[in-house]
Amino acid sequence: MLGDVERPSRVRAQQEVALRVYVRRQVYPYSAFNRARLSAAGLGPFDVRAPADLVRLPPVTWSEVGDGVDLVLRPHRTTIARLGSPTLAFRVLLARAFGRGQTLNRSVIDPIYRPISWIVQEGVAVGMTVNDLERLSEIGRRWLEAAGVRGTDVVAGVLPSGSELDYWQLTAATRRAGVPTALLPSAPSLDDVVRLRPTVIAGRPADVVALAQAAVWSNSPALSAVHTVLVTGELLDDDVRSTLKRLLGKDALVLGAWAPAGVRALWAECRGGTGYHTWPAAELVDVVDPATFEPVGPDVEGEVVWSALGWGGSVVLRLRTGVRAVLDDARCSACGRTTPRIVPVSGGAPSDFAPILDAHPGVAAWQGELSRRNGAEELVVFVAPSRPGHPGRLIHDLDERLRA
Repeated sequence: MLGDVERPSRVRAQQEVALRVYVRRQVYPYSAFNRARLSAAGLGPFDVRAPADLVRLPPVTWSEVGDGVDLVLRPHRTTIARLGSPTLAFRVLLARAFGRGQTLNRSVIDPIYRPISWIVQEGVAVGMTVNDLERLSEIGRRWLEAAGVRGTDVVAGVLPSGSELDYWQLTAATRRAGVPTALLPSAPSLDDVVRLRPTVIAGRPADVVALAQAAVWSNSPALSAVHTVLVTGELLDDDVRSTLKRLLGKDALVLGAWAPAGVRALWAECRGGTGYHTWPAAELVDVVDPATFEPVGPDVEGEVVWSALGWGGSVVLRLRTGVRAVLDDARCSACGRTTPRIVPVSGGAPSDFAPILDAHPGVAAWQGELSRRNGAEELVVFVAPSRPGHPGRLIHDLDERLRA
């Protein structure tokens, strides 16, 4: 994998090569879902030569991927021979000739493409292969390193066990980093925590706050040695951060680690920095105008669009995350890493934009529905245009007025 302090020009060059090979030799041949989308956009296996070419592919929301079955890369000897890697095609040919097909599957193909573990994100199953888990382990190790977690620490995880990305990444990360870890129930006994004497707590916001409150109310020393809290599963807000610092003391650092549904590894805050570090060796992250889906300039807010890079198992390209953010690709002043950072932007309250919608001559009526998605509040607004025709111009104009 690329390092975390590479020159931006080298990162872009490596991503360009990786994307070209990935789409040409893996995604297009082996993914029914993405192949159909690429073909509909007029993109063949050899047409994506750089990230800029992928902009032609209309983004897709997570709710549009179905049950996730067609996201899984499924190599077959015919597609390997026609469109796959020439090296792999030659090895398949030799294996068939010498009756060693099963051996090749076990040693080469299965580790890359056969899901052995699954996580569930908003009702969609996401498959992870042996190679994916190794990659997640290394990304997780870098996450802990950036958070200041060392081998001498003791991590207490209060995460719901099972098919959740944060549970898998924390487990893989601590194992790779050699950090002693205990995975506890979401509401653990304070006596159990006292025996562990953790220096790091990791968990969902509500669970971590509840644990800290219980320790304070009971005057328990369970969290007296904690210097870092890793808040996962939801976008960390200022209220949770300040509450935890008040309960644990000003010396405890509270860091977020989170990713929208469909993204394969948690984005993570570093110790003392701002924004969430991404992983350029494993993903392409763009910020686009939500009305046109065209990329916006540096330090301009828009919607985050995500593409897998190099993953086996389940794969999606150009995923709309619903996250409004700014992409900061400057060197991080806190940790020195050059990995791009997502800096989420809070949306306005309904009262901020209701007058704009009410006064716009192109809007006959509108209705808003407030819900939670990816741990953050999301407001979906349904607009009825006052005039027939394509609503693109109206949406773009509303977007400009709401940003002002």
